[in-house]
Amino acid sequence: MPETSPPITYESRAEAALEQALERAAARDRLVLVVFGADWCPDCVALERLLADPLVAPLIDQGFEVVRLDVGRRERHVALAARWGIDYARGIPAIAILDGNAAPRLATRDGELRAARSMTAAEFGRLLGRSLVDETLRRVARFEPLRGFVRRSPEEMLDRARRFAEDLARRRTVREFSAEPVAREVIEACLLAAGSAPSGANRQPWHFVAVADPAVKRRIREAAEAEERAFYGGRAARAWLEALAPIGTDADKPFLETAPWLIAIFAEVRGDDDRPGGARNYYVTESVGIATGFLIAALHRAGLATLTHTPSPMRFLNELLDRPDRERPFLLLVAGLPAPEAKVPRITRKTLGEIATFIAPD
Repeated sequence: MPETSPPITYESRAEAALEQALERAAARDRLVLVVFGADWCPDCVALERLLADPLVAPLIDQGFEVVRLDVGRRERHVALAARWGIDYARGIPAIAILDGNAAPRLATRDGELRAARSMTAAEFGRLLGRSLVDETLRRVARFEPLRGFVRRSPEEMLDRARRFAEDLARRRTVREFSAEPVAREVIEACLLAAGSAPSGANRQPWHFVAVADPAVKRRIREAAEAEERAFYGGRAARAWLEALAPIGTDADKPFLETAPWLIAIFAEVRGDDDRPGGARNYYVTESVGIATGFLIAALHRAGLATLTHTPSPMRFLNELLDRPDRERPFLLLVAGLPAPEAKVPRITRKTLGEIATFIAPD
């Protein structure tokens, strides 16, 4: 740690020193660390030792402009401390960390450092490091006015909601598809709709592989049917097979070749290491599930039928479609027009009372 200036006693000098530190911080993309202490205070002396510690000093050198203020017998720089909610009565030393615009990023308002003698360099380093990380993330965040939202009258909202519910109620899972081609542009538009789904920390942890190549579809069918034969031949529990019986499924999956499009949906477990916050993705299953729902609704609105297919395991899709190990297959979505003779199981859907509970004032 470089040689430091002595603590400032006079309040007029303190304001000037703070202004200069803020200017340097803004120009150098750093933070300002304001230290309130006194030489008679053992914990203040301990804090100075922590600031000079080999573990902490590099953080100070790289990220902070430091302003030291001598609080005397707690009678000096009181107004300046109060500006950031610091009350000497709760203990000294105290610190405030500011950005180049003088906005507070951290202040020890509850006497967190009054026992600095018992604090390790690692503990204090984490406190400073957290401020640097928080500041980095704050700078990454960008906000803009909400655009495109259309306010509607209560009557229009109800009408639109009912018509949308009625339209989706006509959606059925189809297992008999026509080979009639569907334009790539239709699939692209639906995938853009899926990509607008919300996701944990906006990581957007999904990847869609749209397959129309007959040779690739054949390989997918062969691999999927191999897994399905194992499933129906003994891997599945008897109760599971009984639950599937009314749907009429079996190990044969001709639709994987007949339908014009197969959309393999992958969940990205980890992203790029150089992203803010690291490689980890959050709420991956939930996020990809929502995006898949968007995609099914978009395909239905476009006039296409779909089938959700989940052979287990599905890792063969990574190899066939050349996807990295950090992605895991989530679902195989079959899309196209239903065959003219297509039939679907006779099923019922639960009522609103069975699927929803409302808690509202009387």
